[in-house]
Amino acid sequence: TQSRCHDEITWHSVRKASEHQRAEKLQCNTNSIQRKSNATDCDERPTVAIFADYDGCWDIISRTNIRKGESWFNQATPKHNYKTCTSPLRKKIKDITAGKRVILLVGSNRQSWEDDDFNNEQNFNGLALGTDNAFERWVQEFGGLENNCWELNTALLSDNKQPCSSWNARRESPWAGWSQEQTKTKLLENGIKQLLLEDHVDLYFFDDHADYLQHVRKYARIPPNMQLYTIHYAWLQYAKGATTGELQAIAA
Repeated sequence: TQSRCHDEITWHSVRKASEHQRAEKLQCNTNSIQRKSNATDCDERPTVAIFADYDGCWDIISRTNIRKGESWFNQATPKHNYKTCTSPLRKKIKDITAGKRVILLVGSNRQSWEDDDFNNEQNFNGLALGTDNAFERWVQEFGGLENNCWELNTALLSDNKQPCSSWNARRESPWAGWSQEQTKTKLLENGIKQLLLEDHVDLYFFDDHADYLQHVRKYARIPPNMQLYTIHYAWLQYAKGATTGELQAIAA
């Protein structure tokens, strides 16, 4: 009788079921997922996940940021106005999300209430996490546009073993002792856990530090059903006139 110890056919379905069950345990409760759409075919679309950095990056289009207003910005940087500095970001967001189901995740080192509060006090650029702050407002803004499908996954490194439990909780910073590069890699991999059951996902990781992105491309562990792209955007470079080009997505 032929041994069945290494019979792949016999055990394939069992192994896949076990992997599926483990992945399910890593998922946030569906009630914590915030959705906003202006289309009827969201579940049929290809999926993209955006990991949005905040400070020095997406904060320029945050409605909680007192410096995002055109009047304030144009007075502070008269040579390069608000629309000139933000249009490359908005164009890239539009290009990579057109016709897609979009999952927004926190790509910032603001991975807890403590981080969010500290960075806001240091930079005077608004709160990103929690009810009615930047990330929730972006889903409402972009998801409300014609033919768009957006949702927010609130996974953070401060969740510990309770996915999406930190969003409105006063948790301490989870990344003390890590470098910025390590933090970026870990938060990406933590967010990826939320996407393991998707058929295929294109990951777009935004940051204002090109060296952090290079580290992420080199060291982040990406599952076979996903493709990682990094996008460097630092609005201050546009404000200073140091760059004027369109944003580029670099494949890992």
